Amino acid sequence: MAAAWHREEGSIDPELATRALVEAALSEGAKIEYPCEVTGIDLKGGSLRQIKTSLGTIEADTLVIAAGVDTPKLAAMAGLTVPLKDSPGILAHSVPSDRLLNRVVLAPGGGIKQKIDGSVVVSGGFRGRPVSDDPTGQAEEILHRAKGLIPDAQDIGLARYTIGWRPVPEDGFPVIGFPRGTPNIYVAVMHSGITLAPLVGRLVASEILDDARVDLLEPYRLSRFER
Repeated sequence: MAAAWHREEGSIDPELATRALVEAALSEGAKIEYPCEVTGIDLKGGSLRQIKTSLGTIEADTLVIAAGVDTPKLAAMAGLTVPLKDSPGILAHSVPSDRLLNRVVLAPGGGIKQKIDGSVVVSGGFRGRPVSDDPTGQAEEILHRAKGLIPDAQDIGLARYTIGWRPVPEDGFPVIGFPRGTPNIYVAVMHSGITLAPLVGRLVASEILDDARVDLLEPYRLSRFER
């Protein structure tokens, strides 16, 4: 098969989506403290007492640790071990161009998409890729490979590259839920978060706010690493 078209699939700009979510949260009365570093988590008998931060102490009924690659560091403050594996991913970003793509292209070596501003973004692979000593050259090579798949893209040049440290749990599957012995600390870490967020957000809210136990999330508890 040379190509496949999936009508049901779509794409979203993670940066614009995050900004929209932040603005929506603020409009609903959420308070955002940034920059603010967590410096300690105070527990008593496994239950959360307070969270110590660079801006002072916070008291909360529940703490949600959803900090991407920094999740293990924060979880360790509560005596928890969340195993992640090293999984950097490099993206090549082209200078803006005329519209070349209207959909996400999943090629053998990675994904290709064109953002609203016209820049083409190409990934170095689906499972992460070690970053070389010459990331600019590596990004050039990634973009060059994409040009071979898009005939009208021959004249676009590299504008920049970015390196994303992907939060991939040790076995590749999400970690979601209240760990054993910590009834009011909830952990949520996974890749790809932007893809899973709409569903996971609703399920996590149900477990935290409604005291529900979602069967769909049972295979993804942190306890599976205790064996």
